[in-house]
Amino acid sequence: MDLSLTAEQILLQDNVARFATEHGRADNRSLARDMTLDRRMWRDIAELGWLGAGLPEDKGGFGGTAVETMIILEGAGKGLLQAPLLSAMVMAPQILVDAGCSAEALAPFVAGEEIYVAELSEKPAAGVALDASGDGLILSGRIDYMPYGDTVDGYVMAVLERPSGDMALVKVTADDSAIKRKAYRTLDGQPGATVTFDQLRLAPEAVIARGDVARQALRSAADHALAALCAEAVGIAQGLFDRTLAYLKQREQFGQTIGRFQALQHRMADMMVALEEARSLAVMATVALLDPQGDARTRRLSAARSGVLSRTLHIGREAIQLHGGIGMTEEMPIGEGFRRLKSLDLLFGGADAHLDRVAARYSA
Repeated sequence: MDLSLTAEQILLQDNVARFATEHGRADNRSLARDMTLDRRMWRDIAELGWLGAGLPEDKGGFGGTAVETMIILEGAGKGLLQAPLLSAMVMAPQILVDAGCSAEALAPFVAGEEIYVAELSEKPAAGVALDASGDGLILSGRIDYMPYGDTVDGYVMAVLERPSGDMALVKVTADDSAIKRKAYRTLDGQPGATVTFDQLRLAPEAVIARGDVARQALRSAADHALAALCAEAVGIAQGLFDRTLAYLKQREQFGQTIGRFQALQHRMADMMVALEEARSLAVMATVALLDPQGDARTRRLSAARSGVLSRTLHIGREAIQLHGGIGMTEEMPIGEGFRRLKSLDLLFGGADAHLDRVAARYSA
């Protein structure tokens, strides 16, 4: 398989790098943190074609693949771009695509006119239920973590229907008095929210899929998001590595740059090996999406995710150590990158769930 990038993909890579450098926090430490979503930046992202880059043409996208998504997330990760790309660019639209929604339904998302996020989970929202009520539906319950949940236009969610207990996918607008939202900042400094649905009345068309179709759509979207997560982690690790290498070339001690010390050179070599291993695993995760959906593909993605996060977290820890005390300060992006990696490690069930999934193959 030829894994080299096409001319168009290289152009996209350069496009993402420039945008992330200009708008990301890695090189803009003076940027004020905001608990709201920067909608102007999101519209710019849409105009650059990111939101439709990995979606099929018959769904209103640009006919790209998971490779384009990988390129975007890696570049955004390196620049520490603060935007809900995993949830609003990958997870939510992929659910809509696999649930069979039309290009017309997806058009507002691709254009950046509407921003819907999805819970970054492989399972239906815990404690959220959908009940029939006359000729409509009632949604009740609470989601403790919804990315950017306080400022987006709506949510795409997997919930359980009662009394059947079967899964349903619903698309919910956020502008309803029955929805209570409480914003907070997450470990990595990005906005999150607790979203409570207090007997929210929905029309029947709010349900976009049920049963097997819903389960397959959620699984497929989670697979795509896991591959994208791996790409973002590699981008963050690349940024941490580059900054650490530059620091060792500049910082002087005992009359010479500390990069000349052999012990530190060995640690940088270990970091480089870990980075290249993580990048290879992220590519493996992207290529795995070409396989038919099923347990084998999901296990490959879990294996890739486990390997990528273990290596990139190692790079993050070493970056902080090699910077010394300054690595812990807010003036440096090192700590922020590490916190983002820790946040990624908690998504989709956390590290233990994915290791258990891989181990189950050999213990069965």
